[in-house]
Amino acid sequence: MVGALALGQAHVPHLGELAPFLALAIAGEHLVVFQRQRSGGSVLSFSAAAHVAAVIVIGPTAAALVAASAVVIVDGLRREAFPYVLVNSAMFGGAIWIAGSLFASMVGTGDRIDTRALPALIVLIAVRYLLTSAVFAGGTALATGSRFGYVLRAAVVEEIGSAVGEGSLGVLVAVALSRHDWILLPFLIPLLAALYRSKSTLARLQVETDAALQSVASVIDDRDPTTAAHSARVAQFVAEFARAIRLPRREADRLIASARFHDLGKIAVDVATLSKDGRLTDAELRNIRSHPRLSARLLAPFHFAREMAGFVELHHERYDGRGYFSVQGADVPIEAHVLIVADSFDAMTSVRPYRPALSIEEAALELEDKAGTQFHPEVARVFATIVRGGSVDDELGPQALAELRVQFSSVPSIELPPLSTLLQPRRWSMLFAVVALACLGIDGFPVAVVAGFAVAAAACAVGSIVVAARLRRRTVRAREALERGASPSVALADAGIRAWSAWLRPHDETGAYSPFVADLGASGEAIAEICQWALRRYRYTETVLASGEVLLLSEPGPQLVRLAVLVADRPSHPEREVLRDVVERALDSPPTSEHEPRRGNAVERRQRKRRDGLRAVFDVELDVFEGIRVAAGQLIAERVLADIEERVRLLLRPTDAVVRLGDDRFGISVVVPDEDAAGDLLGRIRSQLALVRVPCRVQAIEPRISVAVGRQATGDPRFAALAEEVERAGQSAHVVG
Repeated sequence: MVGALALGQAHVPHLGELAPFLALAIAGEHLVVFQRQRSGGSVLSFSAAAHVAAVIVIGPTAAALVAASAVVIVDGLRREAFPYVLVNSAMFGGAIWIAGSLFASMVGTGDRIDTRALPALIVLIAVRYLLTSAVFAGGTALATGSRFGYVLRAAVVEEIGSAVGEGSLGVLVAVALSRHDWILLPFLIPLLAALYRSKSTLARLQVETDAALQSVASVIDDRDPTTAAHSARVAQFVAEFARAIRLPRREADRLIASARFHDLGKIAVDVATLSKDGRLTDAELRNIRSHPRLSARLLAPFHFAREMAGFVELHHERYDGRGYFSVQGADVPIEAHVLIVADSFDAMTSVRPYRPALSIEEAALELEDKAGTQFHPEVARVFATIVRGGSVDDELGPQALAELRVQFSSVPSIELPPLSTLLQPRRWSMLFAVVALACLGIDGFPVAVVAGFAVAAAACAVGSIVVAARLRRRTVRAREALERGASPSVALADAGIRAWSAWLRPHDETGAYSPFVADLGASGEAIAEICQWALRRYRYTETVLASGEVLLLSEPGPQLVRLAVLVADRPSHPEREVLRDVVERALDSPPTSEHEPRRGNAVERRQRKRRDGLRAVFDVELDVFEGIRVAAGQLIAERVLADIEERVRLLLRPTDAVVRLGDDRFGISVVVPDEDAAGDLLGRIRSQLALVRVPCRVQAIEPRISVAVGRQATGDPRFAALAEEVERAGQSAHVVG
């Protein structure tokens, strides 16, 4: 700019013409700095409005001088580093100079602003915004190692609303100054102040909300001396992981925040339970297992934290699907897998009332040993490399790291409403009506086009009325069916919606849900997934199951009863309203009698089967529970025993019985053709138990297994009593169809 001025290649108006724009630009820069110091967030920039207005009224060179000078004055008085001032000054001055030159080539400087200048104004605002975003993205990409294209796309989309607002304000200011309509300025100033205040308040609220959640997380950590600063350490581990794999900034920030807030739900867990060094009761175990769901419930109401709520909710799952909510590893987001590993590593390397801390090397070996069962293989491998101080690039290689990064979901820059919402005729009716009336007020606008918009508005209005009437009739039919005592699925059928429904109730001992009144028609896999969602989500939930069916799950009603409705296809917007109305109304009067569909009596089937073979009774003693509880905690011990039970069940038939009798003992009752078959089963049980992995510092499982076949199973008092105990426990089990 200095060179152009010195060579006489550019004209700068006198100071009187520059002064109003320079004043507005300085004020804008100062307010941006002031608000960022208060809230930490970006705000609506008046300086951009000054740049745009200056281009329109006094030309691109003068506008560039205004933009560059305002940065130098404001940041110079704040004693910012010279390179920072220089880059900012060049970025704003250069961007508005280039954009202004394009504008001037399309519309002469100082010409009257009318409808013909609209394309040029759009170019002016868009080019300035894209240039400043490109410079910002380039600096961010160089500083963080992120991909330039990704950072640019995120920067452009994230602030596009502010850019349009800033440019529009600049056009309004230019119109007022170019026409000397000074009467507009007193009315523009309150508008600018209101816009500034609204966005600055939003930025401040976001920062204050984050600070409040940070405070709650710190309070939760401080409640228990044994877990003090646990969330902060997990967040630090996650930050190191994000840096090591070069995760983009916004995704990394979201993941680190998720780590900081992952244990918010422990605020509902008694401190005595968290710090207890002895055995936990069933109620205490159930209380601890509920904290991921409660953490998600606390985060879900905040719009900025809804995705984090999903990660936090699953931070106690396992890669093999044996976690708190039994979610399969493939269905757990990669972000949650990172939280799982970081949380487990910090727990292993921290002192607990029931066990000493593991060394870093021992914990790293544990991550590698449980990779593929408890932990995501690649995440565990990267994390073990990081804590050992190794190079992730050397360990995984560039291609594997790139594949790992791709698995992380992008932070949405802009959220579009659902398609079903966009297609509502009422919205289109209002839009067409507004466009028709606006066009009618423009001189010379084709009457045929206005008439077309008016006809479209009328047609959409009629369609909206018809849709509303049909929805009302369907809702009334469903309500009348419920009042007659019909089931929710019958009520929905009366409304023209084919659906399956089930009433769910939690078990007192475990808190897990199971159906007690259900329609026929859903698969066992769907029922299991529905019960899983009921345990995970406390609020009203709409989700798609693995089968492709859509689940609508009510909030807990009286005695924590919940209603699940399953629809084959994704419902339309009107159908969704009917479905939710039926779900909410049916929950007011849930059934009380039990009608549990069964696939026959399991005990009777076993008795019939035994007539065709020999009865074999196995007594399996493990003696591992207490050792695991002391070394790794009771929750880990329970998981190991559950793994053992599941492995044993896979060896048996549905007609056989396996029952856990105490902490370390299992009773098994089967029917075998001969004693050799019993011996073969004994060998397979030993082989499966040898595959069970236990925490380090715990000896491998060495089971003591004794077996009685045929007459010995009934004649030996010990085995006869064991068989009777297995039968009694088996009779109390439900086989739900």
